[in-house]
Amino acid sequence: LPAVREETAIDLLVDAGFSLLGTWVATDAGIALSTPAPKDPGVYAFAVDDAVKYIGVTRMGFARRMYSYAQPGSTQRTSQRINEIIGEHARVGTMVEIYIAVPPALEWNGLPIHTAAGLEAGLIDMIQPPWNRMGVS
Repeated sequence: LPAVREETAIDLLVDAGFSLLGTWVATDAGIALSTPAPKDPGVYAFAVDDAVKYIGVTRMGFARRMYSYAQPGSTQRTSQRINEIIGEHARVGTMVEIYIAVPPALEWNGLPIHTAAGLEAGLIDMIQPPWNRMGVS
């Protein structure tokens, strides 16, 4: 039998500095954000019933990344898959919340470190969110 993963409470991320952006809502066209997203790059999490379901990172900014979930392009496989999952929840009235964090950029010996990418990888490894596929064992 496969091991059953314990759900990780969103409080873990909130306590570390993530903040609630808003929720996904059902629309005639599919799904949309309940509130505008900032243009900052960073790490985001989707949560259902206070449990972390998905962790992602964006370099293009939250606004563009969330738009790609709401209106995925024909080649955006992950966005299409997550759009379907969120849409199923939104249509039956289950709230999917969006939490975001903008970790500061760092340097190591004068070289740039993208802390958001490392934070995303570390969180996926630690939490093993059920909607993530990359990095989940």
